[in-house]
Amino acid sequence: MYPLVIANGHDSMIKDIGGYEFLDFTSNIGIDKIAGQDFYCEEHAQLSKNILLILPDKFKIFLSNSGTEAVENSIALSG
Repeated sequence: MYPLVIANGHDSMIKDIGGYEFLDFTSNIGIDKIAGQDFYCEEHAQLSKNILLILPDKFKIFLSNSGTEAVENSIALSG
C-alpha cells in the first residue's frame, strides 16, 4: 500500500493531500491529478464510492489502466 495520495502535480513534482512535495521518479505518471492507477487519489475513491451506491450488495470495484490488468486481476479476484 502506498502512503502517497496525490492532490496534484506539475512537471516532475507531485504534491500529496498533506501538502508535501515529491520528485516524481515514475516516468511522470503522477504529474496529472488523476493519473493512472499507480497512486491513490481522492477522485478514484469518490468515483468508486458513487459506483458502489448503484450496484447490488457484494459487488466490488477495481480500477485498472489496461485490458490486460483488468483480465488478470478479475481472474485473481474471482478465485
